[in-house]
Amino acid sequence: MACGAGGKEKRVQQNGAVMASIGFHLKNDSKLRNSSEVQLQALKAIRAAGPNGSGIVILPCGAGKTSVFLQTALEAGRRVLFLCYEKQGVMQVAETIQKETVVNKDYISVYTSDVKKEPNYMFCYMVATYGMFSGVKTNRARATKETCDFVLHKAKWDAVILDETHHAGAATYRPLVEKLQKNAKRVLGFTGTLCRNEIGSGRSADDARERATQMAEHFLFIGPVLFSRTPLQLERKGLISKVSRMEVQTRLTPAFELASKLVSNPSTKKYVEGLHPEKLNALWILVNMHIKMGDVGMVFVNHLLHAKIVQELLGDKWEILSGSNAHGDDGKHSAETNAEIVARFNSGKLRGVVSTPVGESALDAVNPDFRYAIVIDAHSGPASASQKLGRLSRTKRLPPVVGETADAYEKRCLEVQKKASYYEIVTLDTEEMTAAANRHAQFEQEGYSHRSMTYAQVQLLHQRFVNADGPLAFDSLPYSSTESHARLLVNALKYTDLGVADKTGVGHARQHKKAHQQNVKSADKKSKEAKHALFRDRHKAQHNRLQKRSSAVNEKAKEIRKMTVASTPLSATVLAVLRQIKFDPNVLRAMGIVIPNDDERDEADEAQEEEKEEKEEEEEEEEEEEKEDDSIALPDGSTIEHLHPSEDEQEDWSSVFS
Repeated sequence: MACGAGGKEKRVQQNGAVMASIGFHLKNDSKLRNSSEVQLQALKAIRAAGPNGSGIVILPCGAGKTSVFLQTALEAGRRVLFLCYEKQGVMQVAETIQKETVVNKDYISVYTSDVKKEPNYMFCYMVATYGMFSGVKTNRARATKETCDFVLHKAKWDAVILDETHHAGAATYRPLVEKLQKNAKRVLGFTGTLCRNEIGSGRSADDARERATQMAEHFLFIGPVLFSRTPLQLERKGLISKVSRMEVQTRLTPAFELASKLVSNPSTKKYVEGLHPEKLNALWILVNMHIKMGDVGMVFVNHLLHAKIVQELLGDKWEILSGSNAHGDDGKHSAETNAEIVARFNSGKLRGVVSTPVGESALDAVNPDFRYAIVIDAHSGPASASQKLGRLSRTKRLPPVVGETADAYEKRCLEVQKKASYYEIVTLDTEEMTAAANRHAQFEQEGYSHRSMTYAQVQLLHQRFVNADGPLAFDSLPYSSTESHARLLVNALKYTDLGVADKTGVGHARQHKKAHQQNVKSADKKSKEAKHALFRDRHKAQHNRLQKRSSAVNEKAKEIRKMTVASTPLSATVLAVLRQIKFDPNVLRAMGIVIPNDDERDEADEAQEEEKEEKEEEEEEEEEEEKEDDSIALPDGSTIEHLHPSEDEQEDWSSVFS
C-alpha cells in the first residue's frame, strides 16, 4: 500500500467550525460553502455530539446531505471511510471530494468490484460500497484481502460515514458496521428516511409513527438520531421541491385477470399484474402530457422486463438505467455507463430515464426540467418509495444575501421553488394495493398527502393535452388492439421461462468459449515446450491465429446465448394459460403462435427432440472446425500428421531435418 506525506498544520474556519489541523477543507470556490440554514443546523448538531459522538442524521433527499457529511468528514481528520449502497453513489462521492475539496487525489481511494485503488496508509479518504467488505468471501485476490484487513482491522478511522444508512440496518451489512465501530472514533449515518421494509407495517399515519419509533430503536446500534427534518418542513421553506403525489388506479383486462388467476409462479404473477394494457396506456398518456409541458422525467421499475417494455413504448429518447440486461439482451451497464446516461439526462439530451432500483438512491438528477417521476412497478415498500420520490426533491438553491432576513430569504426560495409530480400507477384488486397502503402511511408521516385518479380520468387528460382539438380516440393508445394485448401478455407469461433458458444459453456460450480457450492454451504451451524449433514455430503460428479469432469466438458465444433464449418455445404452462384465455387464433398465428391439440402436442415434442439433436450435431461440427491441420510437409514430400511425437520420433525426424 502506498504511503504519502501529510499536509502542513493549519487551522481553517469553515461554516463556524475550526477544521482539523491537517489542512483538509473545502476549496475557496466550492459551491458547498453556501450552506443552507438546515445544513448549518445539522452540522451544529453533529458537532454538539462531540468528536467521538456517533449517530444518525435524517435529511430529506435534495436537502444537501452530501455537503453535510463531506464537511463533517473534513473536520474529522485524515482517515475517513465512506460507505455507499451502489457503485454509482461511490463514483459521485469520490468525484465530489475531488472537485470540491483540497484533499489530494492520491489520498482518495475508490474501491468497488470494478475499480480498486490502493488506500494510502497515512491520509486515506476511501469510498466503497457496503458489499465490498461485508460477508465472508474466501475467493478474493490477495490484494483485496490485504485491503479488507486494512479497512476492518488495521486502519484507525477518524470517522466512518454511512451514506443511505437505512441499508446499514440490513442483516447483511450490520456486522460490517459493528466491526468498523471497534476501530473508528465515530460512525455517522445519513439518510433521507430511516425506514426498512421488513420492520413493521401499517396502513395509517398512527401506525407509521409507531413504526418510526421502532426504526429508531432498530438503528440504535449506530447511535441516536442527532438531527431530523421531514420533507414537509423543508418544502414549506422552499429548500426542496414541492411534490404532488398522485395514485393512478387501473384494472386488469379480462384476459390479464384470468391469466393472473391461472399462473402459480409468484414472479410471473407480478409480471402479469405489473404489465397490462391499462397501466401502460396510463403511463404513455402521463408521459406525453408532460412532454407537451416541456418536462423530462423518470419511470421507475423493479424488473428488467418492465424496463425493456417501457423503453420500447416510450422510444429511443429514453435510456435504461440498470445493473444488467433483460434475458437474452446485450448491453453494458456499469457504473460508468450509467453515469454517462445520467449526464445525458442532466444535459437535456434525453426525454427521460427508465430506472431499475439502481437509480433510487444514487442518481444525482440536476436537470431543471426534471419535474415528474412515475412508478410503474408498484410492489415496493415505503423505504424505496421515499428514495424514488426524493429524486424529484432537488430545487434551485439560492445563497443568502448579506443582511437578508430569514423571512426575506424564505420568500425568495419559494419564488423559485420547483413544482413536481410523483405518480404511482397501481392495479386494483391485486397485491399492489397492499403495498400501496403501506407507502401511503409512510408518505403521510413525512408530510406528503395524495389524491387518486381513475384510468377514465387519465384518459380525459389525454384528450386535454394530447388530442385537444379532436374527440377522444381510444384506438390511438399504444395498447388498444387485441394483438397488442396478446403480445404483452405472452411477454409477461414467458419471461420466467426465458430466465431458465438464459442460464442454459450462458452455459452453452461458456462451453463454446472454453473449447477455444483450451485450444489457445494448448497451442501456447506446445510453442514453448516442443523440442524442435520447427514445431515451436508451427505451434506459435497456430497460437497467433487462434488469438486473432478470440473476438469472433466471443461474438459467436453472445449469439449462441441470444439464440438459445430466442429459440425457446412457449412452455406447456404458458400454452395452457393461452388456451384458457381463448385469444383469436388468427391473432396468435400472426404472432407465430399455434396452440396445438393433443395429437399435435405429441408431434411437437418429437420435432423439438429432433431439433435438439440437430443443434448438438452442429455444435460438434463447429468444435471440429476449431482444430487446425497439424500436418507438416517434409523435404521429401511426405507429411507428419501429429505435432505430439514421442522422443524416439523426434530423434528420427531431427535427422531428416538435418
